[in-house]
Amino acid sequence: MKCLVIAAFLSVAVAAAAPKDILILHSYRVGYAWTDEASRGFIETFGQAGEFNLWSEFLDARRQSYPRNSALQLSQIASRHQGRKFDLILAVDDEALDFIVNRSNGLFGSVPVVFCGINEWELTYKLPRNRYTGLLQKLPVDQVLSAISFIQPKTTDVFVVSENSAFGASMRRAFEQALPPSGKFRFHSIDGRYLSLEKIKAEVKAIAPGGIVVLCEIRQDSESRYVDRKSGEMAVASVSSVPVLAVDISRVGDGILMGIPNGGFEHAKAASNIALKLLGGAAPDSIPAFSPGDVVLNFDHAEMQRWNLSESALPPGSQILNRPPSIWREYRNWILAGLAVAGLQFLAISALVVNVVRRRRIQARLRDALRSANEAAALKSRFIANMSHELRTPMNGVLGLLDELQSTKLDPEQQSDAAIAADSARSLLAVLNDILDISQMEAGRLKIVSGPFPDPFRFGRIYQRSAAF
Repeated sequence: MKCLVIAAFLSVAVAAAAPKDILILHSYRVGYAWTDEASRGFIETFGQAGEFNLWSEFLDARRQSYPRNSALQLSQIASRHQGRKFDLILAVDDEALDFIVNRSNGLFGSVPVVFCGINEWELTYKLPRNRYTGLLQKLPVDQVLSAISFIQPKTTDVFVVSENSAFGASMRRAFEQALPPSGKFRFHSIDGRYLSLEKIKAEVKAIAPGGIVVLCEIRQDSESRYVDRKSGEMAVASVSSVPVLAVDISRVGDGILMGIPNGGFEHAKAASNIALKLLGGAAPDSIPAFSPGDVVLNFDHAEMQRWNLSESALPPGSQILNRPPSIWREYRNWILAGLAVAGLQFLAISALVVNVVRRRRIQARLRDALRSANEAAALKSRFIANMSHELRTPMNGVLGLLDELQSTKLDPEQQSDAAIAADSARSLLAVLNDILDISQMEAGRLKIVSGPFPDPFRFGRIYQRSAAF
């Protein structure tokens, strides 16, 4: 009994841990740009989320004349997956969703379905919300018409080239509805349902200057021939004498002025995230279907040159592809870093130059001040020397008269006064001589003379006599 319980427990645990089986039903084939991008988005998202078994089927609707061969495709899918129970189905593009809803004969039961890349929104209107949810592909008609107003404002005639397919029909209807007869643009349809590829090229070639071509992807014409890109849209664009804007073509150039990036990768990642929520227990009706926002417009550089379009004439947010190699674009960061270093060096050198100039100016001012001071000192010395000479001459006269006076008959008091006066005069003459000595010192012409030092007691007697006087 215990063994049975353990075995049952292990079987439940193994079942719970088993990877989920997910069927990815593509409308088109491997090698088709949208299909390849969508596959990459699924693999990347589920690969990061955990362990899942991804099973892919390709209806190849454009080359297999869908839905004429849908019964055969159904039997082949049923045979390949006989006995396999899918946990979720991802439907990529309109034909895959139509196959599940209208042509699977209950093969998939009530397995939840997440769709993406759906252009025919009518397909989703009557779907049971408890089983279906996903992403609707919004055709960028408004963005294309806005781009026309930017790059060719005087254009009034818009020629929409579409292929013979459900997608071509939805694209044609979208532009026809967006271009009412009373509007700015006049709608002209070059319809692949009724025209062969050769006639499509002839009509595009006949478009007069001033018009503009909106080109949808061309893989089938009225004869249901499948053609590749080179034989399809590239061949049509090459004969056009007016600008060509592509709606669902990511590659630009070869006559195509503007294109729109392939949205398969982004749609697949968003659909994968919805699928993970459903596998985690969320109900489909709790996640409403939605459409991603606006896309980026890509412009070809060579075609811009051909039609004399400047970058400023493009809609905001546009990208320019296929630019010729440019040193600036390739080494922009290095160039900016070099300019930054050069700028810093220039600032440092400028600061040093300013500092040197300021120091030289200060030094020049100091030299001027020193020259002025020297001139003032020289002037002072000359003045003192002149004044000393002028004062010494009369002083010698005074001393001579005092000596004569002392040689006369004087009473003692008069003799004392005359001696004091003579000593004072000699002292004043000594001061004048000192002043002259200072002038000679400043001029560097001082002469040192050896001689006896005066009697120090003599100064005391002069002081006493001066005090008594």
